[in-house]
Amino acid sequence: MTPIRLISFSQSTLIKARQQLNAADRAETPCRVSTVRWQGLMLGLGSFIALATQSHALETVSPTYAATALTVSGQSTSQPATTYLALQVVQPALSAGVAESISANTFSDSAAAWSADQFNGAAGAHFVEFDSGLMADIEATSNDTLTLAGDIEGLVQPGEAYRVRPHSTLDSVFGADNAAGLTAASNPSDADHIMLFNVQTQGTDIYWFSTIPGFEGWRNLLMQPAGSQTVYPEQGLMIQRKSPEDLLIAQNGQVKTGTTLVPIQADYNYLGTLKTRTTLTLEQLGLYTGDSATGIAESTNPTDADNLLIIDANGATQLYWYSAIGGFEGWRDVLMNPVGTTAIAPGSAFFLNRKSDTGFFWEIPAE
Repeated sequence: MTPIRLISFSQSTLIKARQQLNAADRAETPCRVSTVRWQGLMLGLGSFIALATQSHALETVSPTYAATALTVSGQSTSQPATTYLALQVVQPALSAGVAESISANTFSDSAAAWSADQFNGAAGAHFVEFDSGLMADIEATSNDTLTLAGDIEGLVQPGEAYRVRPHSTLDSVFGADNAAGLTAASNPSDADHIMLFNVQTQGTDIYWFSTIPGFEGWRNLLMQPAGSQTVYPEQGLMIQRKSPEDLLIAQNGQVKTGTTLVPIQADYNYLGTLKTRTTLTLEQLGLYTGDSATGIAESTNPTDADNLLIIDANGATQLYWYSAIGGFEGWRDVLMNPVGTTAIAPGSAFFLNRKSDTGFFWEIPAE
């Protein structure tokens, strides 16, 4: 099942989200809504492709492009080395404009002149990004209308700006010909692994680069082609390196500006901050809001609180939680040391264990 960012929600959840949206002061914050959160799932990302924004609707703010590189550690012991990272840029917008008419899971832009299925199907996976930070996968494209994966009526207002971006894939991030230089092989046991955490199954999907004649390219463990596998913008990656040399993974793309709303679901989520240059501390992440319906849950012990976990280069796991103990409020580790200033660097990733059965939208601060 293909994961999506925006899905159908219960009526009570939609009503709550719409009430929050209507209460936001859009006059003072014309480019985004301060809080839009509801129960939700899933996650999206990319590298630069020089494609022009369609002439009918140019972005109102000139995009900023960046080139970055992340180090993937080489194997130094008898076990492969695992690097935990996240992408830092998005792919350039292929179209941009203003959502004029909104109905259920569709919106229209009379200035658009799209072709049928331009942003879906054989054209590959795309998503629409609104100024509020909301993102939704595109399921169908017609002349001036996009059909999305979930109901946005009441969540997106007529006149709100949008951008259409292609999703990143293993091909676009690492190269269809493995330009990144990961170890390729004729079997997955000898190849480096790219591992994507699947929030729906709570398992890890493994991909590798095959050199088998007639089957070259990115494959999953069932030997199915995987070059078009989506890598979502906020999604963390794990790379298991079996060669001794460190490797630099280059990223070239557009800086994601403005607010980003990331769906957090029950159980484990594996996330990056979608930052190109900004380091955020735990306190600056905005995960704690004081309300467990809109952010992580605090508690008087780490067992009942939501947990944030960081795995270092040596494989050691650091667990952090938000304490509600009188006199010891704030981010703490398991030894009760204050850790609010712990840094989450651009390109790094962390696990978030949501203990509640309901999720929320995490509002990542603007770059």
